[in-house]
Amino acid sequence: MINNLNNRLEYYKLLKQLKEAELSVMWEEITEKDYWRWLEVVMPVRMKFNAFLGGDPITDSAEGTLYTAVCMVAGRFFKRPACLEFFNPAKYTTEITAMFEIQRGTL
Repeated sequence: MINNLNNRLEYYKLLKQLKEAELSVMWEEITEKDYWRWLEVVMPVRMKFNAFLGGDPITDSAEGTLYTAVCMVAGRFFKRPACLEFFNPAKYTTEITAMFEIQRGTL
């Protein structure tokens, strides 16, 4: 997957080309400690319900400025690059639930 590239410049170059639909499958699980680090270090640029966008932009893309989306679902924590203009916690929860096969009753 793209986020496993060793070369950061190459990663950012590829990230700039991705559309929101391609970014939607880039979720990766993180620790609770990482979740709180993202939340507390820099004030989120957007926050709603169970998700927020980290305050520092990653890069720009064809669809807008990319930030790190961080989301909690069923007591688990996840992050992925996300476009500021498409911030949508309900969509993030749906993506994560499907990608990580989280049962609806545990949400």
